[in-house]
Amino acid sequence: MKLLVFATALFSLSFCSAYDFICPRDIYGDCIEDRFAYPECDKYYRCFTDGENCPAFVFDCPPGLHFSPPVQECVEPYIANCIDSTTVSTTTYSTPVTGTSWTSTTPGTPSTPWTPTPGPEGIAAFSAARSYSWYGGAESVYFDKVDVNLGDCFKSGTTFLPGRDGVYFASFSGGISSRTPADISIHENNIRNPQCSIYRTSTTPENPGMMYRNFLIEMDMYDSLTYHTLNSQTSTSLNLATSFSGFSLTDMFNYVEAFYVARDYPFYGQEAIPMTEVYLNVGNNYDIYNHQFVAPQAGVYYFFFGSGQAAFENNRIALMSWEGTAPETEAELWVHSTSHNGLDMANRGMMMELYAGQRVWLNLQEDPLYSDAEHNQAYFGGFLYEPKQGPTVAWAVHRDKPWQGAIGLDPVPFEVIGVNEGNAFQALANRVIIPTRGYYYMEVSFGTLPYLPLDVDILVNGQPEDPEDIGVAIGHAFVASTNHSHVASTGRSLIIHLEMHDVVRLKAQPETGIFSDLDKQTSWMGFLLYAD
Repeated sequence: MKLLVFATALFSLSFCSAYDFICPRDIYGDCIEDRFAYPECDKYYRCFTDGENCPAFVFDCPPGLHFSPPVQECVEPYIANCIDSTTVSTTTYSTPVTGTSWTSTTPGTPSTPWTPTPGPEGIAAFSAARSYSWYGGAESVYFDKVDVNLGDCFKSGTTFLPGRDGVYFASFSGGISSRTPADISIHENNIRNPQCSIYRTSTTPENPGMMYRNFLIEMDMYDSLTYHTLNSQTSTSLNLATSFSGFSLTDMFNYVEAFYVARDYPFYGQEAIPMTEVYLNVGNNYDIYNHQFVAPQAGVYYFFFGSGQAAFENNRIALMSWEGTAPETEAELWVHSTSHNGLDMANRGMMMELYAGQRVWLNLQEDPLYSDAEHNQAYFGGFLYEPKQGPTVAWAVHRDKPWQGAIGLDPVPFEVIGVNEGNAFQALANRVIIPTRGYYYMEVSFGTLPYLPLDVDILVNGQPEDPEDIGVAIGHAFVASTNHSHVASTGRSLIIHLEMHDVVRLKAQPETGIFSDLDKQTSWMGFLLYAD
């Protein structure tokens, strides 16, 4: 059956008779469905299971690209550094590429990838990104830039394989090309999973942009996660728009109190959103009848939620909590633009301090809400933050007003402080000073103003407005499109190792349009995962 899917594409391909290739098999005798080098640089072998057989077929790279065995895809020639064995040419490519992990030293052989900061064994956390674009396909996406890989849990640049039972949080993003739909999913054991996908059929955006999503999942020691996308993606060494990161709650926290729920069909009505699928409810703190999370103890909690939009439809959802005798809006996710000509979706995160028994839920402020069984665009999840290794360090700050300007804004100011455990956020300077060396999770969520792009960097150290010492960019959130007719939303997350006294801030580039009001559509949050 698998071969039938590719029958049309393979019919016109040339098959190699001069160079016989036997596809390898694993220790169980199963076909290893992978890509392998071909004697000509602009082609590669691909092996497929066909009953008991394991045939190889020859594929052509897109024009101008060469196949790279370590990267497992067609890339720029200076990255592949391939020598065509069917010619006498000795041309090699050694042009350096800023921001990539591979540098060409010996013809045909990439150097050892950049080594992340060493970390302890027995815990799982990773953060990976792509420094160049992806051309689409059914195989797992390869990530050439791996900044964090605790416990060696991220294998071969493609696979999260923690090797032990636990509850895991993951976040992934994609750089969506202009006029292009998005179909991104995280596969569990090579099977598509509806509760972790990014899906957009709209082709309205005239320039690239970013989309991201978070999720929680229970895994056993044999489970794995891989990133897949059927459409091309735009990612560079500067924006690292295509990313994948995650960590084990079981390893990092004293207690696992976590939930993840979703909806598999549309909803109408300005009220609490009833979730139809309960994927995770560790601690039984999600009340499935009232559609609310009930805090089991006082403390700091992290939440994430998402919404889907039908073509030309807008909506607005709010994270609500009970404060005394009245509900209060903690954060909102807006997609008021109606210019999208197909399905769309958005995601964001939020950190809060709750008292024991306090209730939190998602409310549909403006309907309709779109969601379906294949992609679960409407979802809600969260967990208690209580680190096992190190002090409690967490911040969540918000803007209460919009901003746009012809010149940049450095640093981006945040007027509302929701969480500031460890006093990491310095309100007067609008920056975070890291109080404890270790691994941190960080996330930004932005509302975007109509008809304006968004372009914001997360910077470490350096001096604001000093072009000679701007700092090191560790993350970048952007929406280059300007044809969204009203407020929209975007963001991203990452895991990074930071030193004590490192200074982190956000910088908005000129012409950026940030939307926020008293309901906190724009936020910056982070927390210490593991002190070392």
